[in-house]
Amino acid sequence: MGSMGESFARIEAWMKENGAESIVDNLAPGATEDALAEVEVRLGFALPSGLRELWAVHDGQLAELDGFYESYDLRPSSATDDDSFAFLVEASVVSPRTVAASGLAPQEIASTAWLMIAARDSDGVAVNADTGRVFRVAHDDSPSLYLLAPSVDAWFVAYADAVTNDDYRVEEGFGHVYLARRDRQAEAREEASNLAQAVETARRAALSPLALMEEAVEGKSESKAQQALERMTTKDRDAVMIALFLGDPSFVASVLRAELRRLTLSPAQWKIVAIGGERLGNNAIVAHARRMASG
Repeated sequence: MGSMGESFARIEAWMKENGAESIVDNLAPGATEDALAEVEVRLGFALPSGLRELWAVHDGQLAELDGFYESYDLRPSSATDDDSFAFLVEASVVSPRTVAASGLAPQEIASTAWLMIAARDSDGVAVNADTGRVFRVAHDDSPSLYLLAPSVDAWFVAYADAVTNDDYRVEEGFGHVYLARRDRQAEAREEASNLAQAVETARRAALSPLALMEEAVEGKSESKAQQALERMTTKDRDAVMIALFLGDPSFVASVLRAELRRLTLSPAQWKIVAIGGERLGNNAIVAHARRMASG
């Protein structure tokens, strides 16, 4: 088994272990040497060695969707008629900046020997047969072509390494499933955020309702204040409410908005709530608080 076959075997084994059997089952058998020779005659140029080896292992897919490369289908050797590359190259060389970003060499800019390796609609991965270099194809980007790898072999080995390193995850869509590139940094940020949230939840749980309310008033945190109200008992109710009413009146009113009709407060406390309602511009709070303050 050559390097291309080994790379395919590594990827297929990972897919089977991770719930992507439908992708493996959709791969077509390899093309014969005679068939690939006929492709070269029809094209009028030699196939890059890596692409020839790839098609010899799997000549594309049995059906569209359940694509082998990310969300892209592997193109078969029979699907080599594509006249869109002149547009793609033109769109990639509109300025020195786009030329530099694309990585295109002068030989590739002048070349008509382009072949799609993998595709979904108009986007995918292509190889220039004159240089053997592999490019990403993205019609809506600028540049539309940008360099991925120095050869088909290097591109495919890098893909196999990334897959077996768990840099991809299996997602539903584009048929049954496809491989989506993982954002390790985003995952690390989410993990850190979840950990911080868990630590904060545990820290709040360890606080008494009074300590939690004092912290809520100091930081004007309505969520902490609501938690303190929910957790307070008859024993610590007065202390918690006094701590709340030491806060800014508008904060007090905002915290108590959902609690007003079931709270028992003194007339002085209801007056504070009314002041807070005025600061919030909430006439319902003001009217209810004034009514309760007047008895």
